[in-house]
Amino acid sequence: MDRLAEQDIFGGLGDKALILFGAGHYCEAYLQEYGGRHRPHYIVDNDPAKWGQVKDGVVIRSPQILAGEKEGSFRVIICSQQAESMMRQLEQMGIKEYRVVY
Repeated sequence: MDRLAEQDIFGGLGDKALILFGAGHYCEAYLQEYGGRHRPHYIVDNDPAKWGQVKDGVVIRSPQILAGEKEGSFRVIICSQQAESMMRQLEQMGIKEYRVVY
């Protein structure tokens, strides 16, 4: 995982909930690097086989759950090599508050 400045990832976060998108290797790297200081509320992943599983104490859910979140109350951290398609997916859902960590 490229090391981005924490300010680039978490700057302006305030009291917004953090949600990770992608439950693979980059998610594990995020949890190892930042999970203690910046604990995610939950993880979303496009793979239905992962929904309901728990990774490092954090539940994995469908990305559709994001539709029920109040706008401005959360930030998505994309943890995947598939960041481009995930960014498009979020933007199609009307979600613009995200950062990419890979």
